[in-house]
Amino acid sequence: MKYLIIIVILLIIVALILRRLKPYLIIARQMFGVVQTVRRMNNGMPPSGFPVNQNPATRDAEKLVRCRACQTWMPDSRLNGKGFCAKCEGEVKQPEGTKSKSLLKNTDV
Repeated sequence: MKYLIIIVILLIIVALILRRLKPYLIIARQMFGVVQTVRRMNNGMPPSGFPVNQNPATRDAEKLVRCRACQTWMPDSRLNGKGFCAKCEGEVKQPEGTKSKSLLKNTDV
């Protein structure tokens, strides 16, 4: 029982110390993130971590295509085979000012 009380007191002390150090730990994590980003950029990779297409002939030859749902222009390689971007994934949105097909049906019978 005596050891349990000592362990609980030590855990409370550690929790209070960590609570005071939390802002400094966040700053240290951000600083290490900056160092990691600089290393990536020195190795020829963009900050996002994905490799950049270094061949200018291929990069310039890739044509821009519009997503069929959100009408956003993007390189052809980023669209799936059906012409939709990864964000839309086939959700067809109605353009502003148009009515949906169900509203266009003739309800007079």
